[in-house]
Amino acid sequence: MAGTRGGTAFRDFVAELQRRNVIRAAALYTAAAWLLVQVATQVFPFFNIPNWVVRWIVVAALIGFPIWLVLAWMYELSPEGLRRESEDPRAERPERDARRMNAWIVGIACLAVAVLVSGLLVDRRGSEVAPAPTPTAIPEKSIAVLPLRNESGDLQDRYFSDGLSEDLTTELARFGGLKVISRDSAFRFRDSTADSATIGAQLGVATLLQGSVRRQGDALRISATLVRAADGSVIWSERFDRPYKELFATQDEIAHAVASSLKAKWLPGDGAAAQGDRPPSGNLDAYQAFLRGAADFRSGDPARARKAVDEFAEAIRIDPAYAAAYAGTAIAWSVIKAGATDAKSIADAAAHAREASARALALNADLALAHMVRATVLFNVDANLAEAVEAARRAYELAPHDGRVLATLATVTAAQGDAERAVQYAREATVLDPLAPQRYETLGDDLALLGSFDEAEAAYRKAEALSPNRYRYYNFLTQLAVLRGDAKKALEYAEREKSEPWDVISRAYALQIGTDRAAADAAIEAVERACDGTCPAIVAALYALRGDADRAFEWMYKQIDVDRGDGMGILSDPILSRLRSDPRYADFAKKLSQGA
Repeated sequence: MAGTRGGTAFRDFVAELQRRNVIRAAALYTAAAWLLVQVATQVFPFFNIPNWVVRWIVVAALIGFPIWLVLAWMYELSPEGLRRESEDPRAERPERDARRMNAWIVGIACLAVAVLVSGLLVDRRGSEVAPAPTPTAIPEKSIAVLPLRNESGDLQDRYFSDGLSEDLTTELARFGGLKVISRDSAFRFRDSTADSATIGAQLGVATLLQGSVRRQGDALRISATLVRAADGSVIWSERFDRPYKELFATQDEIAHAVASSLKAKWLPGDGAAAQGDRPPSGNLDAYQAFLRGAADFRSGDPARARKAVDEFAEAIRIDPAYAAAYAGTAIAWSVIKAGATDAKSIADAAAHAREASARALALNADLALAHMVRATVLFNVDANLAEAVEAARRAYELAPHDGRVLATLATVTAAQGDAERAVQYAREATVLDPLAPQRYETLGDDLALLGSFDEAEAAYRKAEALSPNRYRYYNFLTQLAVLRGDAKKALEYAEREKSEPWDVISRAYALQIGTDRAAADAAIEAVERACDGTCPAIVAALYALRGDADRAFEWMYKQIDVDRGDGMGILSDPILSRLRSDPRYADFAKKLSQGA
């Protein structure tokens, strides 16, 4: 009897819930809350609404559910408004109220499903892929080697102190778990008066290695100090007075002392294979010649690239097995080729670069620099994409924490059409080389290819802030405005580009999406005159902007005839990449990258 009475009471309770429409109210609330959450998760990101707002909506919906049920029990929604629920169980609620609530439930549920399904079906590439990494705390396992002060009394000897600094950077990068900032960023603090905390914050490291070097005749003195960036406190410090002939042994001693100090506190063990610029014979004269060549090459002066070739040649004469010197020769010839204007000079430079890069790799197959340079030559000289990617990947395996290697890998990966992965590599390069403008230009290019135009603009503006006098800055912004379809902004940026011939090119880009067809035609002719037949790829992009695919492909093929290597940029051009869906694109890409 007790079980029967209990069952009857439960059925009466359920019947009362149904009579008061509490069950329907619960269903209506659930459907409405689900719809609200779907809208929040699908729409809010487009307006940069913080994620905590979405979490607040979910929590509020959960808390409100029992309150809603209590109100549904106590009140009823009638045509006359909200009124107290009748306590008389025999009082009949009009059936149309129940039917109206059923319709609301079904309608809201259908709308929520539509929002959910549309969110799954919409192609979000170029808008949500590869988001910018959020700022993180500076890892304790991190270091930057600042340029050692040259105290030899002769500025001409600075190449020597710089070489020692770079060698220490390379040596420290061997240890696993240690973030080591690349040379280009660390060297921005040469002769800086900034305190250690400021330098550490800008480079994103917890420790700094600083010091000085003096060479007088056969005597060598190196002072080195490892400091904690946050407060400048000394972790380790020592002065080394050695004969010059013990240079390499002294460098190793310093690097191992620093590594030991860090290991005792942070490092779990050794990492990648050893890399470096030292000659295999250990000949210091060869090493000096190499350092002079490297200094000439890094000057950024095209005229000094030929001087660098001569210095590298001297290093090779002294030590014929000097792989790093051959790699330096190859990259110097690549720069000379890029600046050449006549066919013979271009062909000669290409041949020298090809020969030197192959020799470097033959001499030392475990040298990351040799693989990186080989990738550069294969890409920019031979237009051999498949082998360039293979070489870049091998360089990355050997030196995964080298910003230059990561940037090279990002470039060839973008040419493959994998913009998302290219952005990943480019971002890693900026972490290891945070103050090098060229790293942000690479990141901007890859983000533009991905379709993340806002992030691309931020990257370009970062590059400009780091090096205000670099060329093409407003050309980059012009192209972004064109990709966004903002003709007015594009023309505004184009008018601010002052470097030649990018001023003419930028204006042509902007005019192609405007309404003045005559001006657009004249702009293309101006580009052809300014480039003097050397930039068919740019003309192709201009026709692509106009929607003239036939003319675009015509000029793309002309680029193959002019210079395959210069044409490799077509494969990662965000404007010309719009032609990838055209059946002719695959054939063009195959002919372009089949090699010289």
